[in-house]
Amino acid sequence: MVGGVLAGVAQTLGWVVCQVNALFNPQMFILAGSLVMLGDALLGPLRQAIRQFCPEALQQPPLVVNSELGEFNGALGAAALALHEWKPKR
Repeated sequence: MVGGVLAGVAQTLGWVVCQVNALFNPQMFILAGSLVMLGDALLGPLRQAIRQFCPEALQQPPLVVNSELGEFNGALGAAALALHEWKPKR
C-alpha cells in the first residue's frame, strides 16, 4: 500500500520535474522538507519516472538530489532571507 502511494508520488513529481526542466533547464533539482526523509525509496522511483516522462531527445535527464541541510532547511532559508532583507534603523 505504501509502495503504491510512493510510486504515485514519484510519477507525479517526475512529470512536474520534466515540465519545469523543459521550461527553465536548471542544472539540478534539490528535494527538501519531509521528502528528504524518504531517501532512496523516493529517489529511485522518481528517477525512473523522469526517464519515462522526459523527451527522448533529452540526452541527459535532470539531476535530482536530496537536500543536505536536514530537517530545518526551511527555517534556515527563512532566517537567511530575513538577514538578507534586514536593514538597521538609523
